[in-house]
Amino acid sequence: DSLVQRKVFKPVLVRVSGINSIDNAIAYDDSLALQHTTIINLPIDGQCVTSVAVDPRNANNVVITLGNYGNEAYVLYSNNALADEPTFTSMQGTLPKMPVYSSVIEMETGKVILGTEHGVYMADAIGNANWISAGHAMGDVPVMELKQQVMVNPENSTPCVENTGIIYAATYGRGLF
Repeated sequence: DSLVQRKVFKPVLVRVSGINSIDNAIAYDDSLALQHTTIINLPIDGQCVTSVAVDPRNANNVVITLGNYGNEAYVLYSNNALADEPTFTSMQGTLPKMPVYSSVIEMETGKVILGTEHGVYMADAIGNANWISAGHAMGDVPVMELKQQVMVNPENSTPCVENTGIIYAATYGRGLF
């Protein structure tokens, strides 16, 4: 009569700080990297972290998305991510309960955009959990990756960057939008 006990894993977020100040010595001494690393416990059990988005306008604003089926929350956010002990709160709100694969915090407006099991969803701001479906052209298809072109066009440069701010969505089965 044996019972198999399933261990539920507890995901964490690892924050590495001060990368710009680390010199080449870190390549030879891994212990230096540990001095700049913070382990952040997340308020979830048994879910995989699928993406981390940092607000390009304020690094304290961070969105984390989660995978797996049958859970209550698939989006977490923090507005104090640079604190010694940041807090993450559910931003699930009106988002249907489904895996979320990717996230972007739009660089100009601060809107949060998600790539989900059923297309793209968007909220007006971090912490605002009123989600609307936003990927009508691609339909109800898993969106596995979102990326925003953040490079700007330097003055008088050739070739020039003409797609600053454009968001690309990689889908599972319908291509790239």
